[in-house]
Amino acid sequence: MRALIVGGDTIEPVRRQLIAQGYNELDHWKGRKPGECRRPFPRHIDLVVIILGYVNHTLCQRVRHEAARQDLPIRFCGRKFTSLQPGGPP
Repeated sequence: MRALIVGGDTIEPVRRQLIAQGYNELDHWKGRKPGECRRPFPRHIDLVVIILGYVNHTLCQRVRHEAARQDLPIRFCGRKFTSLQPGGPP
């Protein structure tokens, strides 16, 4: 299975948890540079993880829209990573 992680400079805790859940291919977009908003969305993704607080607003909106369009599950986690939360922010 393949996951896309958006945001975060260091993703080791998220990466370990995803590998434990069976995701063997992980793509990571840091989300700091404005040019990343124009990156083509990867194909064959099974899960999108957005690390809040480390991603610019435009990229977050674009990724959420594209994931919804493709009917992909989205998980969010905050700056202090504890676990991946399903759904969207309140």
